[in-house]
Amino acid sequence: MIKQDQQHTFEYLQSLKVINKITTVMLYEVTQLIGDMKQIVCQQEKELSNVILPIANTHSDIINVMKQTSVLMKLEPIEKQLFINMVASLTELICEMLKNIENAKIFLERMDATHSFRLQLKYQLDYLSCLLTELIIVN
Repeated sequence: MIKQDQQHTFEYLQSLKVINKITTVMLYEVTQLIGDMKQIVCQQEKELSNVILPIANTHSDIINVMKQTSVLMKLEPIEKQLFINMVASLTELICEMLKNIENAKIFLERMDATHSFRLQLKYQLDYLSCLLTELIIVN
């Protein structure tokens, strides 16, 4: 029983670390990057929208889970297991988004587009990937 309580407490503390890393500024930056990519794709390369759209959809899911988590954190007493589960869902969504970013990079490499366009979008995808990876790595 004590071992299980310690594991539960450890998972809760790790979940708190993840949530504390997801700041409003970071979410805004991710939102801005995705918005910029969607705008570029809509203006120049319609075929790329099929790989950018899943990234944007997963981002919307992440925002929704974050809102639910924020509401949960305001409750007293906080339901620790529910909180842990929500952070786990959030982490899964971020991993899904990272996978979608990798798919977009592969598609981008095969695409017939200007070098500067591919370079610009690749930079944005790499930066987004870096931001998301930073969120789910807990020290």
